[in-house]
Amino acid sequence: MEELARSVMSFAGGRPGLSAFLFLTTFGYWTPVPEELALVAIGFALQSAGMPYPVALAISITALAISDSGCYSFARFLGPKLVRLKPVARLFSSEKVLAAEKAFARRGPIFIFASRFVVGLRSAAALGSGFLRLPYLRFLVPSLSALLVGGPIWLALGYFAGARFGSAFETAGKWLSALGIFVAAAAAIFVLGRIAGRRIRAQAEEA
Repeated sequence: MEELARSVMSFAGGRPGLSAFLFLTTFGYWTPVPEELALVAIGFALQSAGMPYPVALAISITALAISDSGCYSFARFLGPKLVRLKPVARLFSSEKVLAAEKAFARRGPIFIFASRFVVGLRSAAALGSGFLRLPYLRFLVPSLSALLVGGPIWLALGYFAGARFGSAFETAGKWLSALGIFVAAAAAIFVLGRIAGRRIRAQAEEA
């Protein structure tokens, strides 16, 4: 825990608020550290730096909301371009993409809210929302609502109990990281398997 906290604080030359903000804005793009462990580490680091908890919470929520919006925007911009590529177009026909968009428009916000509490699905939900062109506010509202429920709890654990239970949090974080990778991989395999299965059935029916 202390090692992760020191790494976080090194982001902006030891300036606690800016370092925490930059880490939480970008960590999802380059590290398998789950959001829960990241918030615990940030809480511990900012408490050690003497920052009041409300300020630490405001920084953390803002940074994570920006991070989610970045994932969403990336997929929203890149999605249409990917669908035009031949290897992708073979799996995702325009009819299937349109059907998925309609289904996600109805149930997507519920999935987005719930995914925040499942390790490994947060980024997948943000990317899926952008790829399937869910309106931004319909993505942001459930994502931010779930963040406001769970985020303060994880941050408080690190802030108020990080020094006492640091080793336990570090061990749990390693398991959460492994679980997050497994869940994300399993979700990707499931989705691709469903798409491939439907394509095979469609080809069999045409034959």
